[in-house]
Amino acid sequence: MNMVTMSKVYFVEAKDGIIENLEVLLEKAGVSNLTGVTAVKAHMGERKNKTFIQPSYVKRIVEVLKINGGDPFVTDTTTMYKAKRYTARVYYRTAFAHGFLPSYLDCPVIIADGLKDEGVQVNEQVEIAKSIYDSDAMLVLSHATGHSAASFGGAISVGR
Repeated sequence: MNMVTMSKVYFVEAKDGIIENLEVLLEKAGVSNLTGVTAVKAHMGERKNKTFIQPSYVKRIVEVLKINGGDPFVTDTTTMYKAKRYTARVYYRTAFAHGFLPSYLDCPVIIADGLKDEGVQVNEQVEIAKSIYDSDAMLVLSHATGHSAASFGGAISVGR
């Protein structure tokens, strides 16, 4: 029999400042002390679209990880469907246009499956983007969104 375990959900008042409360949320979730090379997976948006976690939030998360000894980089993978994130080269342009710049975030921004769709075959059915596979830890930043291809999107990324 499978037992369902309920996830813990942490809430902060937006009026208290989301950026100011990110460190508290990360501590409560037990991820503020991730060490080693840490992939911070964040959807960096589609061209001309505003539905993504803003770079200022990602920057604060990177700061907290670095303060606690982590070596973070911000990452995502390309899409399976033909869109502006279908190739790493175009996705980099979109990410940078949306403010996900290494100079702003103070860490590398890496499209994890690389310029040539590099993955590591884990078994017959699963391939993991190389930069994520090579990481010591991964923190996934999710945003709830309706998605025309899957009805819900925001956390799971599948490369080609």
